[in-house]
Amino acid sequence: MSNDMLHRQEMSKNIAAIIDGYVNTIYNEHEKEDISNLSIPIIQKKLKKINEQLIFLHAENRLLYNYLIWYEKKIILNQDQEKKNSNHNLLSNENKPFLHQILKHKIKQPLSIQKKREIAETTFKVLLAYSQKYGINTTQYVDECINTMETDDETIDYLELELITLKKFIQKIDENLYDTQKKFTTEELFAFVHDRIRYRDALNERKRQKTVRLRFHIDGIEKSLRKIRQLVDTVTEVDFEQLKIDIEKQLKELNMKNKMLIFYKRQQSEANMKLNAKKPELFKEIRTLTSIRNEINSTIQQLNHYNEVKRKMQDEIIEYEKINDPLHEMIISYRVPSINNYVDLKSKQINLYRQIHAWERKVEIAERELHLRQIESINYPEKIIHPWKYLQNPSSILFYKRYKLSNNQTNEQNEIHTTTTTIVKNKLNISLPKLNNKSTISIGM
Repeated sequence: MSNDMLHRQEMSKNIAAIIDGYVNTIYNEHEKEDISNLSIPIIQKKLKKINEQLIFLHAENRLLYNYLIWYEKKIILNQDQEKKNSNHNLLSNENKPFLHQILKHKIKQPLSIQKKREIAETTFKVLLAYSQKYGINTTQYVDECINTMETDDETIDYLELELITLKKFIQKIDENLYDTQKKFTTEELFAFVHDRIRYRDALNERKRQKTVRLRFHIDGIEKSLRKIRQLVDTVTEVDFEQLKIDIEKQLKELNMKNKMLIFYKRQQSEANMKLNAKKPELFKEIRTLTSIRNEINSTIQQLNHYNEVKRKMQDEIIEYEKINDPLHEMIISYRVPSINNYVDLKSKQINLYRQIHAWERKVEIAERELHLRQIESINYPEKIIHPWKYLQNPSSILFYKRYKLSNNQTNEQNEIHTTTTTIVKNKLNISLPKLNNKSTISIGM
């Protein structure tokens, strides 16, 4: 373990020496150098050189970061190895039977106070050596990290100052120049400088994050050291006789609790047996209850159906009342004519029918006579005897008009007769609405 520590210290010293030498060369090269008298190409070369230096520092920081990660893993492995060694020392052949005898309560002769004191002192020495070694390693690790970060911060500050001087010099050049081509080159220089500034800000942010991680790591190490010291204090203050007495008391309490648990389990088993005996009756009652519930549900469904039928019948009754009310009013307001009026009307109707029949007969006779005369006029034109023969200029148009007028009069009389008969039939044959479900309506006079 000592060789590893020496090797790590030498590596850290070599890295710090390389960084210090490189920083000193940078300071010596750029110390007391006046940039105002230099030309633009030389300034560009210097900026490129500064860029290369920044890239080198970035790579160097990355190397240091990887080294710190490796070193942290190495510390964790050493911690695990030392814990195993300490546990092995505590559980050696000299102490192992003593622990088993206390736990199993098979000891016959109690240990002496001097033996107990020696055991406590050996454990205390092992834990104390472990805590001291762990604390030395962590302090060395933190010091190395802080030194590397301080050197990097110094180089960054120097580069920031150099960038500020370059920026001032470029501003002076920009004020004195009037050519467009030269102005363009200055703009390029400004862009390059701004890129370098952004790169420097990114480096600072990474450094800040690394410091925060180191702070958290240091806090964790301090907490672990506190826990180790507390453990050492508790081990040194243990009284094994009192510990044995406490263990016996706890075992007695545990036995009492086990007995109570067995008693409660027996009671539970008896209760389960009684419950199983009562289960058939319970199932029977549940069946009766379900049958009653089914009957109640069926009656509720029937009641709902009957209520729905009742509602429909009430709606139909309302509709029939709407139809029957005007019919009832018509029946009440209807008056039967007297017999005398009926006889007079019937006699008038018969006389009218007779007159119509006589007129129809006359028309038929006239039509036949006209037809015969037409035939005679066709066969014997010299013997035509017209009713208008005494007129000066008789024509067939007058004959046609007269015949057409007679036909129109007969057609009008027939239409009047048919309309009167249909009206009477409609008044007598009143169409009543059809009833649903074969129900009848009784009208009270």
